[in-house]
Parts: sequence; C-alpha cells; structure tokens
Amino acid sequence: MPLIQQAQLQTETDLEALTSVTEWFQQFQYPPLTEKLWLEGQIALLEGFTNSVNHAHRHLSPETPIELDARLFTERLQIRIWDYGELYDFTTTLNQLQQLTEDPTFNPQEREAHWGSILLLKLIHEYGWMIDYHRQQDNRNCFFIEKVFE
Repeated sequence: MPLIQQAQLQTETDLEALTSVTEWFQQFQYPPLTEKLWLEGQIALLEGFTNSVNHAHRHLSPETPIELDARLFTERLQIRIWDYGELYDFTTTLNQLQQLTEDPTFNPQEREAHWGSILLLKLIHEYGWMIDYHRQQDNRNCFFIEKVFE
C-alpha cells in the first residue's frame, strides 16, 4: 500500500482553527481521492476536530494541542486526530444514536446537538467509512477515520 502523501498539523483548542484545518486538508484534494471522497473526509475531519474542541478539551486550557495527521495511500485515506481529554465511549454513543434514528418517529430537527454524529453514522453505514475513537498508551485519545477506495 504505497503512501502518496502525509501531512501533520497541530492547533490550539480553538474553533477559530477550523479555517486552518480546512486549508490544511485541501492539499489532499486530488486523485486517487475523488471530490466526493474528499468532501466526505472533510466532513469527518471537521466533526472530529470540533468534538475535540467542544467536548474532549472543554475543561482544558486553549493552549492544549490538538494534533492531526492525514495519509493518502493509493487505495485508502486515513485521518487521525489526537486529543488530551477524558476517555469517551464513542461506540456506545453512536449505537444509541443509531437506535434513535431507526425509530420512525425520529425527528433530526429535535436533535440539533447530534447532527454531526448523525453525519458520522451516515458516513459509516451508507458510505463505508471506518470511524473509531480510542485511548492510546500515551493517554491521548485518537479519533481515527479511514476510507478504503472501492
């Protein structure tokens, strides 16, 4: 699996950094990544970054770094976002949200706080993305995003 490109970025815990995160990710906007796959990856990246700022780091200082790594291979895209927050059970949260969205009475307009997670569910279940959030040995959390090209 030959590596085509790899890039890292470190930001402070600040939603204003979304601009630099978006600009940084633009360097991956070329084949073998299609425009559609790049947009899907950007959605997952921005949701993961926003969650790091708003949730994982909400009790930490703005100087606490958030680290990003993106790798484009000939047959896959991988994105990692590292934070220093408390461990969060991402899988259980997504499973609970999946059950809610399957309810015929579910109204997404009543769940505005979950829109980002609903987008992540769509990426996983409808578009084949693998998204995981786990604690590493260095006590950082890694939000891992991967798409294998079809």
